[in-house]
Amino acid sequence: MIIILVISSLASLAFVNLSGMGKNRKKLEAIIYTGNILNEAKKDLNYLDEEFNFPGMLIKKTTEEYPNSKSLKILKITAFTLENKPIIEREEIIRVQTAEITNPSPK
Repeated sequence: MIIILVISSLASLAFVNLSGMGKNRKKLEAIIYTGNILNEAKKDLNYLDEEFNFPGMLIKKTTEEYPNSKSLKILKITAFTLENKPIIEREEIIRVQTAEITNPSPK
């Protein structure tokens, strides 16, 4: 009787662990994909809004204004399931070079 109880509890534990594994795998993939997109955007200085399709998920990269600053922006990368449910969101404050045009003074 004890052996049957131990075996059934181990089987239940294994089932619970394996059933949650798919969710963790999807989150791990989202972390890797969003990290790669974040690194590429910073390396290439590409802060335009974009969407990326990966197997089983959609990743959106957006840039928002940082309050009270012209040279700072918020780079937001969000991974969604195909059902449009968010998996993970990453935000980073970035410095953007601003070009100023000045009129040369006449001589």
